[in-house]
Amino acid sequence: MYPPGHLAIDLLLVHSANRLIGKNIIPMWPALIAAILPDIIDKVVTDYLHWMPYGRNYLHNLTAVFVGMIFLWLLSRHWEIGVSWAIGLMGHLIGDFVFIPWLWPWFDYVWPNETRQIAQGVVQTVMDLAQGKDLSPLAAAVWQYGRLITECVMFGAVLIYLSNRFKSSIRSFALIVSLSAWLYIVIQWEWAPFIWSFEHFGIK
Repeated sequence: MYPPGHLAIDLLLVHSANRLIGKNIIPMWPALIAAILPDIIDKVVTDYLHWMPYGRNYLHNLTAVFVGMIFLWLLSRHWEIGVSWAIGLMGHLIGDFVFIPWLWPWFDYVWPNETRQIAQGVVQTVMDLAQGKDLSPLAAAVWQYGRLITECVMFGAVLIYLSNRFKSSIRSFALIVSLSAWLYIVIQWEWAPFIWSFEHFGIK
């Protein structure tokens, strides 16, 4: 999942958690960091440092959820910040559910073969666009434009839903649009790869 989809999911999850509690006490910012940071770290580790064979590793597991939650809780002395991180990272994992090494590093996994160099492709995309060039094959391999557009629609609909500037009917419609976009993403791009990866990869 691209950043707009991850951000949309985490915004919805933290908002829902605050509504469930009945108070607006869980901050958004740790969850939004957790929406983006795992891909930055794990893709760099895979593409540039070559420490892992696949771009979902150090921050794509339940250990990172709990360790990050406890660390931020103790560091900030506010449980709400730790919980926000946990919600955000769980939301990130849910968005990436096609293959997640949930129990790594406690169990070794059969890792998929990563055919795309995502971190390098993103950097190359920026360089190509800055130079006014067409995207090189390395950059173009990163982007699924239909999915990216759908995730942007989902993200925009979530922002409308969370805004108090719109009527309740518009906000309700925006929520329906965002959830429908998420369902479309799952059916169109994730369900078949999930079944395939579930049959071929996992705990050794």
